[in-house]
Amino acid sequence: MKYLNKFGYNPCANSSNNVACSVDYRSMLRDFQKQYGLKMSGILDELTKNEMNRPRCGLPDTTPVALHRWMPSHSTLTWSLRSYPRQIQQGRTRAIIQEAFDTWASHIPLRFKETCSTCPADFKIEVGSRRHNGCGDQYSFDGQGGVLAHAYYPQDGRIHFDADEFWIDAFDNSGVNFYLVAVHEIGHALGLDHNNDRGSIMFPAYNLHPRSNMLPNRDRESIKALYGSVNGDNGDCDGRRCGCYNGYCWAYVDAAHTNRGDWWCYTQKAGVSGKQGIWQTCSSDSGCSWDRTCGSCNQYKGFEEEKRGVC
Repeated sequence: MKYLNKFGYNPCANSSNNVACSVDYRSMLRDFQKQYGLKMSGILDELTKNEMNRPRCGLPDTTPVALHRWMPSHSTLTWSLRSYPRQIQQGRTRAIIQEAFDTWASHIPLRFKETCSTCPADFKIEVGSRRHNGCGDQYSFDGQGGVLAHAYYPQDGRIHFDADEFWIDAFDNSGVNFYLVAVHEIGHALGLDHNNDRGSIMFPAYNLHPRSNMLPNRDRESIKALYGSVNGDNGDCDGRRCGCYNGYCWAYVDAAHTNRGDWWCYTQKAGVSGKQGIWQTCSSDSGCSWDRTCGSCNQYKGFEEEKRGVC
């Protein structure tokens, strides 16, 4: 019963009127079994117990909040690493966190930038144990196994990892992969709830996802429903401004187009493989064959501009 209360299956758990609010125990079990794709028997069988014993996120599987999202005045949000797991060096932890943010940023028009460990930040990332970092009993950690981490919905920004877990960088079963859990918790911090798709990064229980398919289509569409698509994510450049720069045709989104991390457009010439020669050459804006409309093009990170001369 404690598990069902903690993870949102008992709507009466926090009710002040237990007489008026009553939910059948078997009904709660059936809801849990439905969430995890089990036979909805309403019986606490071995398969149900096994699912309840899996390492998982500390947030409930259901939430009464209809919509939560960031509404920044600019396209860059900041994050700060306040503490880090003892198994992974600080520098590597910072790199993993940035990669986890970038996993989401590749599909939405937001960017995420690290700031110092004591600086004000939109997202504050900490590692703690048991009743930690000012969190109440509802979000206390429970030692190794069980709850791995939790995050708060926008626009709170707190993301916490359990210090008692054995965190690893490798994609194997020797411990808990820090990057996978970070991607999941950042999903919550951006406004996503849990879902019942075992292939999704937002499934409540820990799964060892392949790095090559970190955000399946359901996750990509869910995050874009909150924030929209990045320029070019829908297969074109949305007719944004295109022009000639350093002898190549290219496209940019705003006046900060020369900054590392923005998205560029390029056209793939017929019969050309790899990066060699994919950029059209030009001597003026009018020399670009897609002439400021971009047409149908692909996308590359902004820093590709710095490398394309030697492709």
